[in-house]
Amino acid sequence: MAIGTDRYASRSDTLLFIACVGLSIAALSLPDQWRDPLAQGLRQSVLAPFLFLQRQTELLAAARYRYDAVVAQRDSAALAATFLPELRSENTRLRGLLGLSAKLGGGYVSAEILHQPEPTNPLSFVV
Repeated sequence: MAIGTDRYASRSDTLLFIACVGLSIAALSLPDQWRDPLAQGLRQSVLAPFLFLQRQTELLAAARYRYDAVVAQRDSAALAATFLPELRSENTRLRGLLGLSAKLGGGYVSAEILHQPEPTNPLSFVV
């Protein structure tokens, strides 16, 4: 016997499902003058939390879309700014003041950061 088969095959679930289908068919067959106030009452009472959640989800999705658009614009502006001649000349001047070359030399070796677990300081790193 599979897990949970008694839950999905119980009579109470089947009867509840049939009752819900019957009530929905009955509600759809009501005249408009009765159906609209009934629907409005359900929206304001039983369905209110679900409708609120749906509205909040829509607002969150719209805010996320606007945020992604702003981030894309900011990234495009930052990329365009890196190619400005004024910024390039300032970077060259600062590299000259600090004694840095424009490009990395051939003997460049990247540093590795190794985490050393110590019980006294879990955030320490050894370079």
